This record gives sequence, structure tokens and C-alpha cells, in this order.
Amino acid sequence: MQRRNSAVNKAVAAQLACFHVVPLDKNDGAVGITVSNSDRLVNGRKRVGVVLIGVERGSISARAGLNVGDVIIAVNDKMVSNHQEAIREVDADDRVQLKVWGLVPSRSLRLYRHGGLKFGISVADNELGPGVLISELKPDGLCYRQGLRVGDVVLSINNRVVDDHQAAIDAVDSSKDEAEFIYVPGWREAGGELGDMEA
Repeated sequence: MQRRNSAVNKAVAAQLACFHVVPLDKNDGAVGITVSNSDRLVNGRKRVGVVLIGVERGSISARAGLNVGDVIIAVNDKMVSNHQEAIREVDADDRVQLKVWGLVPSRSLRLYRHGGLKFGISVADNELGPGVLISELKPDGLCYRQGLRVGDVVLSINNRVVDDHQAAIDAVDSSKDEAEFIYVPGWREAGGELGDMEA
């Protein structure tokens, strides 16, 4: 039992240690985000934070670089574990600082398939945080050619949050010839439970 608690504490600590700060000033416009509780478990415990499931175009959140799939861990240094807490804390002040998962802000990459070219990506569940880890890339695949790398964390595909391997497969399968990947560049070697995703 001591080992399990230690593993759980390490997983939570890894999530909390990996963040960047996004300042928002509500005097500059509407916040414009929709958040959802994170029901995914990490080593037997609920994942930290709330997941962005919507970001309005032109809002201060969009201008600050927030994307669907980003995870807010804290608002003004207060940890948030459900959407009610996050909304309450964001509403409490005109100026807020969001601690968002990832050492660097998430990035957007739009990919277009043509001429039978495949995405060429395999992913694994991310046991230490949100999204899925890129575990393998085919050198002739579109994802590798456009700059994704093994160890990057994919948070959403076409505005669909991908918090496990199956969700990523479903999002890619439904994307047809175009897909927008929201991802955080990797900061460690890919690991976890591997599962192939051919697209």
C-alpha cells in the first residue's frame, strides 16, 4: 500500500509541476471558455484540473493562446478540481492568472491529407497528465513531415478532447482529409500503455 500511495503522489506531483501561467484581464473582453470536469483517473486518482472543451474565437482566452484540450490546474494559485470551482475563481476577479498544464503553451497544427498520404501516428495513454503521448511516427507520414515528434502530447483533434487512445483513434477516423491537432511539445520520453493507431 505504501508503494501505491507513493506512485499516486508522484503522478499528481508530475501534473502539478508541469505548467505555464496564462494571465487574463477581463477588462479586455469576455473570457470565452467552457470547461468540463476531468473524469479520467491517473494511478487510481482523479486527474488534476478542468479541461477546456470550448474556446470562443476572439475572446481574451483565444487571444492568450488557450485551446480546446488545455487543462487548467489552478486559478490565482487556487487549485481547481471541478468546473464549479474554476468558474467561481475566474468570476471572482477582473484579472486572473491561470496555471495551465504543460511547460509551454499548446500549439495548433492543421494537416491536410492528399494523394493517399497517411497521418502515420501511433499514440499511448498519458499516465502523467492530459491527452495522449505520441509513441511512434512514420518518417513518410504527414504528422512527422509537419513537425510532430515522439513524446509530444496531443490534447485535442478537430476540437474533440482526446484523453485516451480510443478517443484519439475516433477523432482521427472521423477527420477525413483535414485535421487540426492541438498539442504540447514533449518534455520526456514517450511511455505508458502503448496502443497502435494507424491513420
